[in-house]
Amino acid sequence: MTAIAIGLGLAVLASIALNGSYLLQHAGAQSAPAVSARRPLLTLAGLLRSPFWLAGLLAGAAGWALHVGALAHAPLSLVQGFAAGGLALTVPVAGRAFGQRLGRGDLVAVAVLV
Repeated sequence: MTAIAIGLGLAVLASIALNGSYLLQHAGAQSAPAVSARRPLLTLAGLLRSPFWLAGLLAGAAGWALHVGALAHAPLSLVQGFAAGGLALTVPVAGRAFGQRLGRGDLVAVAVLV
C-alpha cells in the first residue's frame, strides 16, 4: 500500500471523526446549562457532565490525531479536501438531526466552504 493510499484512508477517517464530533458536541451542548460569560467554569462543568459532549471531545481529539497522520502520508491538498467535503455534508445532516431549517445563507456558506 502506498503512502498516499494510507494518507487517503486516514483523511477519510479523520473527516468522519472530526465532523461526527461536531454533531456530538452540539447534541451535548443542547442539554447543558446556558453559557454564562460571567461563570465560565460553571459552563465548562455543565459540558463535562454531558456524555454526548464528552464523546464529541474524544472523537475530535481522535480526528485531530488521524488528520495529523494523514498529513504525514498525503499532500495537504488531498487531506484538506476531505475535511472540507465532510463539513459540507455535516451541515445538512445537523439541520435534519436537530430540526433546524437551513436558509439560503447557510447553503451559500456551505458552497463557499467547498
